Amino acid sequence: MKNFKIYLIAISICLMSSIAFGASKDSVEMVSFTQKFPVDEATIALKNNTNQTIHNITFTLEYLNMKGVQQDYKTFNEEVEIAPGMTKSIEIPGYDTEHNAEYYKTTTSYSDFPHFKVNYKLDAINSEEPAKERSISKNSNEIFTPDTSSVGMLVVFIFLGIFGLMQAVVIYMAQKRGRNAAGWFLLTLIFTPIPIAVVLLLIGSKVRFDQYTPDRFQ
Repeated sequence: MKNFKIYLIAISICLMSSIAFGASKDSVEMVSFTQKFPVDEATIALKNNTNQTIHNITFTLEYLNMKGVQQDYKTFNEEVEIAPGMTKSIEIPGYDTEHNAEYYKTTTSYSDFPHFKVNYKLDAINSEEPAKERSISKNSNEIFTPDTSSVGMLVVFIFLGIFGLMQAVVIYMAQKRGRNAAGWFLLTLIFTPIPIAVVLLLIGSKVRFDQYTPDRFQ
């Protein structure tokens, strides 16, 4: 009986150790960090030390000056696929880009720019809450965001319909006034129908001298 209890305790310790390892700070480690002028983004490389595929990760970066004094910190929640034992590079917003800050290990020739260090801290992996938040945000966008493409197509069709109708009016006016309908139609394509219709109204009907007989001039 005593040996059985020891066996159960050993199994419990192993299970607790495996669970702790899955959530420990070494589960996902930062391999490298890069930020240099003039890029506004930073790149962080993360290695998956667990035996499971990571789908999303939450981590905190603490930004320090060259004396090791904390200046700022930020928590990131990234959706990324990292296979077991593999390393993945992720682009994140850069730190203090207003002052062209650079990570001290990836500095450029601009020595006057402020340099900084980072401390990496793992918060969570494969959390369900970020996925829920993303799905709610996606659904809200689908509900409240109008379909601008459909509205734009409707406006185009209405405009083309009105334009075609006005062209038909110009052709009719040209024919009634004895004008060349095809020529005036081409003018509507260049100057739009409204000014062409106004010109037709001003010039009136075409005068045909062959309609007059010699008796009218006697």
